[in-house]
Amino acid sequence: MWNEKGINLILLRILKTLLPPQTFGYGTNTLYLSNQERKMKIGILGTRGIPNAYGGFEQFAEHLAIGLTKRNHQVFVYNSSDHPYEGSEWQGVNRIVCNDWERKIGTAGQFIYDYNCFQDARKREFDVLLQLGYT
Repeated sequence: MWNEKGINLILLRILKTLLPPQTFGYGTNTLYLSNQERKMKIGILGTRGIPNAYGGFEQFAEHLAIGLTKRNHQVFVYNSSDHPYEGSEWQGVNRIVCNDWERKIGTAGQFIYDYNCFQDARKREFDVLLQLGYT
């Protein structure tokens, strides 16, 4: 089960790798950015989507995306066209829906879904693109 402390530590590690070291100050499990704080455009793909209706990668993507959104980053999560939730946004997180052919052609459809997500992501100029999953 993901909790607030665990998500904060993951966010801290991710942001430490993305921003120059001079932008950091530390508190107890907290990251403080200097006055040069930078809002990032972040894409998350390799899941079936949010809200979580499937498994572990989706649960992680859901919690991470909400945490990043609360820190004023613009977050986009790629979602299967077969996902039961159909809104374009969920709890402040942008949802991008790509065609998923798994129901029509089986497991090979996941490769097409991932390809569709990558093709879309290339056009969006994300600052960070986080790939989950392993298809």
